[in-house]
Amino acid sequence: MDILQDKSLSCLIEKLNGNNKDNFPYINHSNCRITSPQDDKYNCIAWGGGDKNHWWCPKRYWLENIPRVPSMSNLIKIFEKLGYKICNNCHLEDGITKIVLYCTEDNMPTHVAIQLKTGKWSSKLGALEDIEHDTPKVLEGKTYGQARIFMYKTF
Repeated sequence: MDILQDKSLSCLIEKLNGNNKDNFPYINHSNCRITSPQDDKYNCIAWGGGDKNHWWCPKRYWLENIPRVPSMSNLIKIFEKLGYKICNNCHLEDGITKIVLYCTEDNMPTHVAIQLKTGKWSSKLGALEDIEHDTPKVLEGKTYGQARIFMYKTF
């Protein structure tokens, strides 16, 4: 990791955690790296859906025939409409793209990450940067809750 990347990652981790290390307790310099600059044009749901031109949320941009209510069931429906099916693991498999849906304890959706061909994961952090992280666990914590639903589709 070069010095600029290291400093930028330190700033990002500080932004994510604020004054509470419980927000993202597992993120650190050894398990993630920044892969793109800040961009408020798209978010994690759009990123998971392969769209870097829209901010997907019920009040802005949403797929047709999906209720405009934030819920895990509606988020699952979105990705099912995009060809994904629920699976039970995050293991890398040839010819398969996987995503993970995060939610809070009360089952509110918070984040989507997509698995890369290397087996690592990619996340768009709101209007902040995209990052590559080693596992879905890296982003678990008070802010995103837990990696709860894994989905896959063939490519």
